[in-house]
Amino acid sequence: MAKPLSTVAPITRDSRPLGLKVRLKNPSSTRVYEGFLEHFIPAEACILVDHHFKRDTTLLVDVNGFQFEGIVAFCGRKNDVYEAHIVIPDTDETGRRRDPRYVVNLPARVYAAVSEQPFDAIVVDISRDGLGLECPLQLEMGDTLAVESQLNLAFGVVRHCRALPCGRFRAGVLVHNVISKKQNSERQQDRRSWVRSLFS
Repeated sequence: MAKPLSTVAPITRDSRPLGLKVRLKNPSSTRVYEGFLEHFIPAEACILVDHHFKRDTTLLVDVNGFQFEGIVAFCGRKNDVYEAHIVIPDTDETGRRRDPRYVVNLPARVYAAVSEQPFDAIVVDISRDGLGLECPLQLEMGDTLAVESQLNLAFGVVRHCRALPCGRFRAGVLVHNVISKKQNSERQQDRRSWVRSLFS
């Protein structure tokens, strides 16, 4: 489990700073801040940035295209910049232990109760038992849906959904089953009809 923010130990300075360029943003905002990842230990990163973040602020950190989400445990002045200590929780909103998430950008079709017709979406991240969707419709927590990509059909349950500044929505889906596509187009059509019937 993640350490309580009040008991996070300071990062040691025994090694030289990494100096990796990073980009930070709050998931609820479009503004992006640039900084440098100085040190990294299990569950915590130290980043120098030209902005002060309030304690408990959630940040999305991008390092050369690899992303992780963390919570600001401390942010204080260091010379002419700020030193932010960001804790990476290892459990999600439900208390489940997090698995590594891999950032992707895959087109998909979603079959859900909120729409009579399937609609286009983008799979933005994948973990061992879940995926993240960016879609045009707000999904209801607890709803069952099917996500069809180029190679697979995934069945899952919506765990959360929030609005993005661009007017779209970001949803997290707990995946229960994944079915690989068959090459036979006739069987493919039959399966799509069956999927639609699940939400009729």
